[in-house]
Amino acid sequence: MPIAYKYRPGRGPIAYDSENKEIEIFERDIKLLSQDRIYVPTPKQLNDPTESLVDDSALNTILDFIKQLSKSEASINRLKDSYVELKKTIETNGVYSLSKTPISELMWAYYANGHNGYAIIFDTDVLYKSLNGGTRYANIHAFDVDYVSSIPKINATDVMITALNLRLAAFIAAYCRL
Repeated sequence: MPIAYKYRPGRGPIAYDSENKEIEIFERDIKLLSQDRIYVPTPKQLNDPTESLVDDSALNTILDFIKQLSKSEASINRLKDSYVELKKTIETNGVYSLSKTPISELMWAYYANGHNGYAIIFDTDVLYKSLNGGTRYANIHAFDVDYVSSIPKINATDVMITALNLRLAAFIAAYCRL
């Protein structure tokens, strides 16, 4: 039974509910948990402005180089379309970050209102199954966060792999009723 923790600020901080009305984060948490739901914000709704920020200059350089060599722009346009699809996916999908430890001083300070909040304990297997094991939400991914000091770079291979994964997920959703 893998356990993970969601640090929360407790009373005071204001958020918005599904009707875009102001509500205390504590009240939203209690309401959602009582309904067996969670709040999954998009990267723009997170408190870190660098969340999901990537350096795509190498990709743009590669695309410009291939464009100069290519007689047909169709392949370049497909790659660009895949990249636009990747960016849209990143911008519109939610992020639900959990911690493997309940005793991180930094997490308590930053996400639990200076040690005044609380941590919600999740059995991650149960949480994943409650989200229909990925069948309802095809793009559920769990991975460790790698905090880095510089902005991650994205290249053409990243875009092609993501495009393939998105097409495969769409195929499964359309043709493989589980």
